[in-house]
Amino acid sequence: MLPLDLNGKIFSIKFDPGAEQTVISVDFLTDGLSEDQKKRIIDLIKSKYTPNGDFVSASGAPFKGYLVHAKDVMVGSEIFQDFFYYLILENDRIVALLGEDFLENCGYHHLPHGNIEINTFDDEAYMQNREYSLSNEDFLGLIDDVMSES
Repeated sequence: MLPLDLNGKIFSIKFDPGAEQTVISVDFLTDGLSEDQKKRIIDLIKSKYTPNGDFVSASGAPFKGYLVHAKDVMVGSEIFQDFFYYLILENDRIVALLGEDFLENCGYHHLPHGNIEINTFDDEAYMQNREYSLSNEDFLGLIDDVMSES
């Protein structure tokens, strides 16, 4: 597990070299909102954006993801000017996995309890071929809009 600071909100993201992509569920990012608010956010995203990631869960169920571009994100003790994750709207569990798309660009060493410490990062390789659906600011704006409707 690594701490993840996404726009001032601290989460724990699992280091998962078995995950092909970094994925975070909408339930994970909207913890504390009502089910109606989460549903409204999901409906808005589906109406405004096109998913650009196809995934299969460990149980074999297919699902889609929206590639999100976030700026100035802290992973562990390092700040990344650009950070990408697939926002998963419909999943049967709350999930936040730091996947191979990120890890393959890291130099890191293992720490106790399955954690890692990042030593180096190849920003140029990480940025290649990234066509994202929405920015993290757009996503946060949707959350703010839904919360102000209440």
